[in-house]
Parts: sequence; structure tokens; C-alpha cells
Amino acid sequence: MGAIKTLLGIVILAAIIVFGYWLYATYTIASGDDKIWVEVNSRLPEPLRKWSCNEVKNRVAAAQAPTGCSDAWN
Repeated sequence: MGAIKTLLGIVILAAIIVFGYWLYATYTIASGDDKIWVEVNSRLPEPLRKWSCNEVKNRVAAAQAPTGCSDAWN
């Protein structure tokens, strides 16, 4: 039973770290082509992905949309 709790704790911690990075990157990336942000963002549900794309669009002056953000970029 202890191994299951440990494994579950590691999975939850990893999810928190990935979500935290995605949120941090949404507010701080200097360009829309950050590979880790794009990978995480492309796997999120559509409402979160669109919100993140709009936040990046408002901050980054780029002519081309990041991968996965073309629908929100227009």
C-alpha cells in the first residue's frame, strides 16, 4: 500500500510541476516557439489552450502563430 501512495504522490507532483511550468511560461516566454510550452499547450483541453494562446498573443509581437495556436491567433 505504501508503494501505491508513493507512486500516486509522484504522479500528482509531476502533474503540478508540468501545469506550473505551462502557466509560468504562458506569462513569461519571450517568443511563441518555446518547444516545451508548445508541447504542453498542445496537449491541454481546448479552453485552456485557447486562453494560453491569447495570453501569448497579447504579449508577444510575432507575425506567425506558435504551433497549435493558429485558430486563436487569427
